[in-house]
Amino acid sequence: MRNLLILLAVIATVLAAGCDSQTITLNNAKGNNSENNAKGNNSENNDNNPVENNANNTTNNNNHTDHEGHGSDDDAVFIDTGFLSGSWRVARSEDDKPLVYLDFFHDTGASEATGDFMMGDAISEWLDGQTGEVAATSWQDGKLEVRWNPTTDDEEMYIISETTKVSDDLLTGTFKGTRNPDTFEVTITRRVFEDDEPTDEQ
Repeated sequence: MRNLLILLAVIATVLAAGCDSQTITLNNAKGNNSENNAKGNNSENNDNNPVENNANNTTNNNNHTDHEGHGSDDDAVFIDTGFLSGSWRVARSEDDKPLVYLDFFHDTGASEATGDFMMGDAISEWLDGQTGEVAATSWQDGKLEVRWNPTTDDEEMYIISETTKVSDDLLTGTFKGTRNPDTFEVTITRRVFEDDEPTDEQ
C-alpha cells in the first residue's frame, strides 16, 4: 500500500511538470507572435510614413521656392551706357595708320571711364599687338583724354588729348608721349561691327 501511494505521487508530479512546460511554451509562442505583430505594424507604419513625410516636405519646399534670398526684378538698377562705351580705332591722320584700338566702359554722365587697349603699328612694329589696361580716361565737356603705356618703361605714358567731337562716331585729337618724340594728329573713329548694324524690318 505504501509503494502504491509513492507511485501515485510520482505520476502526479510528472503530469504537473508536463502541464507547466506546455504552458510556458504556449506563453512564449504568444509572446513571439505579439513581438512579430508589433514589428510588422511598425514596418507598415514606417513604409507608409516616409511617403507622407516626403510629400509634406516637398509641399513645404515648394512653398519656400522663389521667396528666400531673391529680390524682385523691380529692385534691379540699370545704368545707361555713356558716350564712350564701345570700341574705337585711333589712327594717324596723315596716313590712317592704326595707332591703337580702345575699348571703353562708360556710364552715362560719368566724367571717367575704364578700358583696354591693343596697339597698332603706327609708331613701331615692335609695339604692334601689345595689349593692356588703359591707365586713365576722362570725358568732360565733350573733350576726351586717354593715357596708357604699352612699353616696358614705367616712366613712359602715351597720351591722346586736345580732342574735338566731330560727330557721335568721330573725334579728332593729338597724340604725344612723355618720352616719345613723335607728336601727330589722330582721328578717333567708333568701330561698328556687323552685329551692331541696324537691320531693315520686313
